[in-house]
Amino acid sequence: IGSPPNFVENVNIRTTSKCTKQMAQSLTKKVRARDGGIVGVEALTLPYSNDRFEVACNLLSPQLGSKSMIEEEVAAWIKDYEQQQEQVVSAEIHQNNHERMIEGVYRVGTTAEQCLDVLAMGGSVDESIEKRRVRMDEYEEEVVRRFGNNFRIE
Repeated sequence: IGSPPNFVENVNIRTTSKCTKQMAQSLTKKVRARDGGIVGVEALTLPYSNDRFEVACNLLSPQLGSKSMIEEEVAAWIKDYEQQQEQVVSAEIHQNNHERMIEGVYRVGTTAEQCLDVLAMGGSVDESIEKRRVRMDEYEEEVVRRFGNNFRIE
């Protein structure tokens, strides 16, 4: 069993059924470092339910290749696709194409910052969540609960 030298974050890009396997693979290449994409990003195309695909991304250096950078590349990929189709697209239509092609870009698991925050917390998990309530959304709160309950050093 090994571990990477740095904390690895995971981000997935889920396509809609309008996106073919070939298109999803081209998106994978757009974000993947070895194909000239984002530094520190490993990616692969996976089949998903209902004729959809998912581009699973490992961010090996989240400080260099981030979720927001992936979102920017997804937007650029959609724009490239539209240009290949020789479409002249207004901003409104562009948004509709985005929704037709990509269901979402979302983080899976924890970030390095979330882990460090939990380890730095004092007191119970519930007390720590209450102190940081203004900063946390529901997903982050669940991360703190799970991580904190399993790895709390008191």
